[in-house]
Amino acid sequence: MKSIRVCPECGRYTEKHTCERCGRRTKEFLDGRRRLALSKLLSGILRHFPEEVKVKLDDEGFTDCDVHELAERIKKYWKNREYYRWLTGEHIIAVVETCPKGRFEIDERGRIRARYGHSRRLNVRPTLPEAENVKELYHGTARENLESILQHGIKPMGRRAVHLTDDEREALITALRHTRNPVILVIDTERLRRYGLIPRKAGKSVYVVEGTVPPDCITRVIRNPKEVRRE
Repeated sequence: MKSIRVCPECGRYTEKHTCERCGRRTKEFLDGRRRLALSKLLSGILRHFPEEVKVKLDDEGFTDCDVHELAERIKKYWKNREYYRWLTGEHIIAVVETCPKGRFEIDERGRIRARYGHSRRLNVRPTLPEAENVKELYHGTARENLESILQHGIKPMGRRAVHLTDDEREALITALRHTRNPVILVIDTERLRRYGLIPRKAGKSVYVVEGTVPPDCITRVIRNPKEVRRE
């Protein structure tokens, strides 16, 4: 993962070496290794195990503290807290603002939540825009799951939503994280809408659908997807 950089003039966080807003040279703020670790930790806390850092989530998934206090709780309570002695609230803000998949959002009080992917039941109101001008979406999975999926559909599997993408390569990369025998499912978004399932854009190439994707929304199976480099 790329480092996060910051513009010394306007404070904008970016991956680029030149600020897109003012044209100034940026400085490294958070290296790629720490960025990846923090992003994964935030996903875990906000989607699955907030109690492990003494955080409570309200019905809409927001933390009971702002991002600066969250950083302090991570440094105090997280089981691997020795690896996060450097952490501040600004690092959390930087990860949120540069997340390519739009995983998080911060409200006007400085509280943070995951926008999707929760394993616990919460009343997270849809803040994600509906997918527009997208006719097909992709889902990568293991070949051994195919028979069950074609019978019962794509299930959230412990989450509230099924994760899809408009990038066939990204679907393959996701599948390769879990299997050496991937297949890619092609989903018709118009058929999804006929079932009342609204695909929402959650990031640059990530879309989510709350509920199970019915089998007849799967229009095609790519059984031998082209190999790509793992990321």
